Amino acid sequence: MASSGDFTSNELYKHRQEWKDIEPIYNSEAEDSVVAIALRDEFLDAFAYLRAVMNKGEESERAFELTTECTRLNPANYSVWEYRRHLLRKLDKDLNEELDFIEESIQDNLKNYQVWHHRREIVTWIGEKKIDMEFINSILKDDPKNYHAWQHRVFLVRHFDVSLDSELRSTTEFISSDVFNNSAWTYRYFIIAEMSDNFENAKILDDEIKFTLTYIKAAVNNASSWSYLSGLMDFSSYADHPEIIDFAKECCLSAGTKELDISKSAETPQALAFLAEANVSLIEEKKAVANSLQTARACYERLIAIDPIRRRLWNHKLHELLNVNAGSV
Repeated sequence: MASSGDFTSNELYKHRQEWKDIEPIYNSEAEDSVVAIALRDEFLDAFAYLRAVMNKGEESERAFELTTECTRLNPANYSVWEYRRHLLRKLDKDLNEELDFIEESIQDNLKNYQVWHHRREIVTWIGEKKIDMEFINSILKDDPKNYHAWQHRVFLVRHFDVSLDSELRSTTEFISSDVFNNSAWTYRYFIIAEMSDNFENAKILDDEIKFTLTYIKAAVNNASSWSYLSGLMDFSSYADHPEIIDFAKECCLSAGTKELDISKSAETPQALAFLAEANVSLIEEKKAVANSLQTARACYERLIAIDPIRRRLWNHKLHELLNVNAGSV
């Protein structure tokens, strides 16, 4: 018998003897008149028969093979995949064969939500992470910023016993290869959040801060690494880590200067935004130093001057800062 990935005939279903007992359900003229779409006869034919077997609740090998054809024709159709999962259970199909089938589908549709969701469901049924982690690694090797692959990796960590230390090391490899890989930074933050119970050991967070500063130095205007550093403060506070505020100030220094004049700072918007955020947080935490308000204000004013694309954002943040702290200005 052909595997689920094989297509043995290009003949339309309406011409196949084994489908003569089924009355296909085509779209009505009213349905087609709303938004007319030019579809091939092959597509119209297959989905007309799919509607018919779904409507009668058929649970058969031919219905299962029909879902194979329909996922090829339209892999984004949720109902096809849902019906296929129903048939997988009712027909007691080999789920490992289904994994092979969905792997082929994903390779052909890397950015398709439904194919990834289907794989997630099958992996959950099987309860095996090892094969899938290897599959995800192969996808990310060729497409290291694939959103769906990273989300699938998050799913594996949440549902199976995956070594968080190993995953942290894995993100280091991705970031070392491309410091601008925001997907890797985001996934690293997810792993750190999962590990947050271990932050009673301050060294873990301190090491993570040092790691981030190293990669910021490699690309000082990289939004991903600065956002990650900001996110780490969800597990601590700026007051407990004055070294990162000093680091941000250093990144704002103009070439050849040793004293920071924010109005003449280097054009490093990420560092300036971080410095502003840090000082605003100190104010909100009631741990502000003498010039926290003035520093935040100067950063926003400088950002308005050097970052015209986001000028309205910085104006908003400046007005918000001044309104909240009106009595201190």
